[in-house]
This record gives sequence, structure tokens and C-alpha cells, in this order.
Amino acid sequence: MSELITENAPPAGLAIEEKNSLDARLKEFRSLSAEIVDLFYTQTLSPDTISTPAEVCEAFSSMILRHWDLCCIVIYLRDEDGHLRESAIHSHEHFDEAKARAVGEQFASAVERKGSEIQAWLDENNDEEVGDAEKLLRGKLEETGLHAGVAVPIHARGILV
Repeated sequence: MSELITENAPPAGLAIEEKNSLDARLKEFRSLSAEIVDLFYTQTLSPDTISTPAEVCEAFSSMILRHWDLCCIVIYLRDEDGHLRESAIHSHEHFDEAKARAVGEQFASAVERKGSEIQAWLDENNDEEVGDAEKLLRGKLEETGLHAGVAVPIHARGILV
């Protein structure tokens, strides 16, 4: 019986590798969380340091770039007519800002329609489950050479800002 258990047990190294991978991811998220809190405190306690939407966008983009290979962040806010309009953009120096704007506009329009978070990934294989709206987003990503896009709406008092 003990031979059966020993033969069917996963390799000891695999469990250690998985644990190390999880530990590394948790460490990365804790580090990112600390940076986000630091940015929030900087904005709150030293408002003249980072005060414009463009400065916030650049600071957040730089922070995210330290953790992931992210090419751009675009901030959209509601205008007087209630539509989302670009407020700030910061893109990686190797990425065309016009392409970033084109993708951002498509994602902002999708958020306006849906009212919630939008994600599109080119490497997902669930093409049969993808709706027309996501097909358009994936097409724009492909056209611009991007692999994925995420649009996260900000709500204040229940209203999309």
C-alpha cells in the first residue's frame, strides 16, 4: 500500500515550485498595493506634488510598468454632456500614442455602454463565446499590435465618473 501512495504522490519539487510561485506573486501584489497606497497618500497629503490628471496618470503608469509590461494608461472622465472623454494619457516610450488613443476610445465606449469593467485578450481561445462588442475590441487590439486591454470604470456615489 505504501508503494502505491509513494508512486502516486506528486514530485516534492513541484509542490515547492508552486509554493514559491505563489509566494512571489503575493509579494508582488503586496509591493504594488504599498505603492498604490503611497501614491494615494502623496496625492492627499502633498497635493502640489501630483495634482493634474496627467501627473496622476504618469505616476500610476510608471508604477504599473515596474511590475508588468504595460504599454499605456488612458484616463477618461465624464464631460458636461455625460460622455466619457480622454482626460490624460501616458504611454510607454516605445508605443505609439495615437494607437493608444484609438484603443482607449473603443474601450471607453464599451464601458459607457456596459457600465462595468471591460476586458479583451487576444490569447483567449473562447472565440465562440465572444460577443460582437468584444470582437470589435479584439480587432482593435490586433490592429494596433496589443495583446490585451482592460477598462476599469470609476464610480462615485453610484455614478460612473
